[in-house]
Amino acid sequence: MSSTNPKLCVSLMPKSLDQLKKWLPQCGEADLVEIRLDYLPTLNLKSIRAMVDKPLIATLRSLQEKGFWEKDISTAVKVYRQASKAGMDYLDVELSFAEEVLPKLKQSSAKLILSHHSDSANFPQLKSILDQMRQYPADIYKLVIKADSLHDNLAALKLTELAQSLGLNYIIHAMGAPGQVSRMFGALQGNAWTYVSGEFAEETAPGQLALHEAKNYYYLTEKSSATKILGLVGSPIQQSKGWRLHNKLIAQNFPGKGDAASVSTKSKEFLYVNFSIPAHFSRVNNFSHQPKLYRPINILRITGKYLQFYWLLSFFRIISPFSSSRISGTAPGVMQSMVKPVSPSITVF
Repeated sequence: MSSTNPKLCVSLMPKSLDQLKKWLPQCGEADLVEIRLDYLPTLNLKSIRAMVDKPLIATLRSLQEKGFWEKDISTAVKVYRQASKAGMDYLDVELSFAEEVLPKLKQSSAKLILSHHSDSANFPQLKSILDQMRQYPADIYKLVIKADSLHDNLAALKLTELAQSLGLNYIIHAMGAPGQVSRMFGALQGNAWTYVSGEFAEETAPGQLALHEAKNYYYLTEKSSATKILGLVGSPIQQSKGWRLHNKLIAQNFPGKGDAASVSTKSKEFLYVNFSIPAHFSRVNNFSHQPKLYRPINILRITGKYLQFYWLLSFFRIISPFSSSRISGTAPGVMQSMVKPVSPSITVF
């Protein structure tokens, strides 16, 4: 598991050279930039390389994997070779045509991202896919799953644990709005980087955080594998922007012990996120059993393998007390339980 701070990669899918040139200067907060060539496979990347002083990724995403490129092997080989010669740092090659393309890229100086996007959230199937991917040497293995529910994020977490045990460099998360939390969990759990969108451009995959949002609202690049999760669980909460306030308070006012450096370190120990569940989900066990109507959960705290759940009977304070700023209100009663699951699971009482 990585102990370094998460990196952010802004993903761009331009439809014209002028559009790309307009976007690139706005990527200053990113650590890397991905250029999706779905619409512009013949783009002159050498001129783009001269405009950007960050690592660049050249990607062709096929229709088969939710992209817009009509897959053609000969075109792919040509595009990747030109991208390597232009000085692109990474080439993202799909598993589906790796057997045909990779042997023709042996002279490439760029690093390889071997990627696959799956509609399945079934862990045995995903494990089999990862095994297939490992047959090809790669610098980073990117495996993305489709999340139709919050439960599907558990498959991504289990897959991350497997990749860690195998000593792989990886990017693993779920797509879709229900899978957004897995992008943040993945950032904390060692993903090589987290793909984000630019406020100036449409997201290239559903569930992506915006660059400014990830960096300045979630403070994601300041977190680490030691970061604990605080969250709001319930429905409807899509309209809730409380996470902005909570993360701001955590970043600015969380009390440390001792000197200023300790305070700074302490403030990075928590991340607040929303967990949106269907309206009828309020009493949940592993997010798989038939739910019964119950009160929503206000705070969820995850500490390593331990899951701590807090049910606050009325308005609440975040970790109390703050040095100067706190949310008003009281918490007259708290019900707490701790679970140590064999595999990642979530249990709410």
